[in-house]
Amino acid sequence: MNHIAQGLVVVATLFGATTPGICQDNPPAKLVLREGEFIGYIPPGGGVGVLREVVEITSVAGNSAGGYAVVCESRAINGVRSLSHIWGTGNGNNPGVLFSEGEYAGLTQASLGRRVAIDPQGNTAADVNVLGAPFGFRDSVWSGVSPFAVEGEQAPSHSGLYWRYATAPQMTDAGEVYWLGGLTTDGSILERTTSSGLFHGIQGQALLLSGMSVPGLPYPLAALDSVGPEFFDLWERCPLHCSSSHGFRR
Repeated sequence: MNHIAQGLVVVATLFGATTPGICQDNPPAKLVLREGEFIGYIPPGGGVGVLREVVEITSVAGNSAGGYAVVCESRAINGVRSLSHIWGTGNGNNPGVLFSEGEYAGLTQASLGRRVAIDPQGNTAADVNVLGAPFGFRDSVWSGVSPFAVEGEQAPSHSGLYWRYATAPQMTDAGEVYWLGGLTTDGSILERTTSSGLFHGIQGQALLLSGMSVPGLPYPLAALDSVGPEFFDLWERCPLHCSSSHGFRR
């Protein structure tokens, strides 16, 4: 069980039922990170390491091996430029910075989102805001330095379709990445979502997709809202043409 409260990250681990005097409803916990602490940071591509102060903790995730990952924001000692990081450990030992926002695969990451996942080997997945027109930011899902889905770019396993959004990544112990996403027939991110689904892998294959027939269900999945976040029609319901990067659900 993981908790975030008042800038603290507390990881609670359940003991076995045979442990004397331990109640599973009140598991012991340890503090692993809090705002005001300093973390070591090495710029992408190498360079001189520096200490940066943690100023915000936004999310936490765990795995079956006792590992955990935290999305946190940091600033340099001189207060210049904030950066977002994934901090943690795949197996519960020797936590540290696992990933930091930067420029990868020809894309500039503006910030890490509020969803993170980690496997026992320490590989991570996260939703990321990347720079791009027309709103300034685009949704995307990454594992390490590899983008799996980027809003406005083609979806490899879906001919003629483009990613409309990508969010809420999760990982298996084997490192397979799953996420919720939306597709559209137009590469412009002003185009509304035409189908939503549950996707996985670097090719973005669909496990569930709007309109799909699922064994045991009497009807195909509804056109949009049956899979993934609630559909948000840009043109009819948002006069400013806002994207989910501005806090709206599609």
